[in-house]
Amino acid sequence: MRDRPSDDENEAAQPASKNLVDVAMGGGLLAAGDLFNYLSRFLAALILARALGADEYGRYVLAVSLIFLTAGLGNLGLDAAMERYVAVLRRRGDGPAVWGTLQIGLGVGIIAGLAVSTVLFFGADTISEAIFDDDRLTPLLRVGAFVVPVLISTSLLASVVRGFKRMGQSALAEDFIQPVVRLALVAIIAISGLNPTIALIIFGVSYLAAVVVLIGLVHRLHPLNLPLRTGDRHVKEIAAFSFPFWFAGVLNQIRKNVQPILLGMFSTITSVGIISLVNSANLLGRTAVMATRTSLRPTLAETLDEGDHEQTLHLYQATTRWVFTANVPAFLIMVLYPVAILSLFGESFEAGATALVIVVFAELASSATGTSGTLIDMSGLNVVKTVNKVFDVAFTLAVNVLFIAQWGLIGAAFAVLVSRTVVQVVRVVEVRIILGLHPYN
Repeated sequence: MRDRPSDDENEAAQPASKNLVDVAMGGGLLAAGDLFNYLSRFLAALILARALGADEYGRYVLAVSLIFLTAGLGNLGLDAAMERYVAVLRRRGDGPAVWGTLQIGLGVGIIAGLAVSTVLFFGADTISEAIFDDDRLTPLLRVGAFVVPVLISTSLLASVVRGFKRMGQSALAEDFIQPVVRLALVAIIAISGLNPTIALIIFGVSYLAAVVVLIGLVHRLHPLNLPLRTGDRHVKEIAAFSFPFWFAGVLNQIRKNVQPILLGMFSTITSVGIISLVNSANLLGRTAVMATRTSLRPTLAETLDEGDHEQTLHLYQATTRWVFTANVPAFLIMVLYPVAILSLFGESFEAGATALVIVVFAELASSATGTSGTLIDMSGLNVVKTVNKVFDVAFTLAVNVLFIAQWGLIGAAFAVLVSRTVVQVVRVVEVRIILGLHPYN
């Protein structure tokens, strides 16, 4: 018969259990928010696709991709810094340092956002005509320039809220308020007629609504009207931490938006719209995965800061099991009914059924590698993270250029499968070698 655990073992197990409960509760709230967000985005995409058609919808998607890429340039890695330093400093009870961190993150982030949005506004003509040979893209990019600072503000404020471990409140703004406002406006205006410019304005207004809510939430967690001089600003430390994350964030935005851009350059605007809807349909499988990884970040920051190897390993293995298990049902649905799912958007989008099946396999492979990337993000291994991002973007870009140039839409789907699988396996190996942790017990 197995001996009963000693008091010391029970005491040691309690922090690990509490951390798992925190991650599970936070992940559950974020998953619920992500699921609601997915459904809202799915319905909004459905309305937009049917109202605009494949060609105009593809132009709208291309503009959104360029907007997110520009926002990534202005982010400066401060969202990751806010999430990590707010979590760590709050745990230490250092209120002045928390206030100083907020001053640096929000102040510098907004200024940088205004700078890059100005460049996008005045460079819209050159981007549209010289790169994509489509002057109808110009007004969309000029509208998008006003959206860029709003996107950056949303990211920074949401990271602050998550740093305080208020996952439900972060989900409220990002995954409920923003998609609800967007869906409602799209549905109402679609009655009288939609075009890509109006769709982009709605996109920006929905994020502005999230910013207003997030400002109120942050103010409740830590007053924003305190005297500036009372903040303890660790500028050099935050800058040193943020720069690799900024570089990694820019590379991440390139990786995330490379397909629409390359398809716009080498294929057709219609294929841009189709691949976007393929990715939208695949969002169902990513909700629990992304929610768990996001919820895990502040808790991992604490356990890694304390040097608690056992709790970190326990969190790593448990969350890896969660994300893989949660992905399987969505995987089966997408593989069995790809045509039926895409036909909801219109007959012209059914051509993406094969691409959807391929992309779904990529998501399953990614979830099987667990939360290894989150471990690297929160461990302070900035050099490793930077090298990973360089490899990720370089490999993804190379695979996409090669495959899209030869096979167009199907090539884009295969590029997702190959690049995501290889990159995630590399991260698992790195965590094993550097941190001595493995995702499965």
